[in-house]
Amino acid sequence: MKCERRDLFNRERELSEVLNAIRSGERLIIVCGVRRIGKSNLVNVALREVGEPFIIIDVRALYFNSGFRGITERVLVEVYLRKIRESKRLFEKIRDELSDLASRIESITIGPLEVRVKRGRGLRLTDILSEIGDWCSRRRRRFIIALDEAQYLRFSNRRFNLLLS
Repeated sequence: MKCERRDLFNRERELSEVLNAIRSGERLIIVCGVRRIGKSNLVNVALREVGEPFIIIDVRALYFNSGFRGITERVLVEVYLRKIRESKRLFEKIRDELSDLASRIESITIGPLEVRVKRGRGLRLTDILSEIGDWCSRRRRRFIIALDEAQYLRFSNRRFNLLLS
């Protein structure tokens, strides 16, 4: 995946549009187009340039890794936590402040990365997003979640339209 502006070819206008949308505070930005034209690379470069904490979730990989059973909220929770953990800079910034969230995590294993959530007091995706949103608000920052191949959410057994809003 391309990470720097110089790696993109002839995409200055599109990159500028995405960066302007992020910087102006747009809450939902959709980058669409035909397959294989570099939409994911464009978003990746924009997110790295804007300087806000972010994670990118490949929804297509989630779907295929779930064995075509559909994307459950638990799968999304585990992926969000894993992505936050993988982003060491982001994780180091927020881990101490997300004490309620952290108290519900039984273990995080590095290697083949694994997250175990305590039973009974399980995490909901809205819990994670709310905690991170509060942390960012206190610092006047934005936490950006990019859903690559988001059309695969339609194969989920849950409706994510309210969550996305």
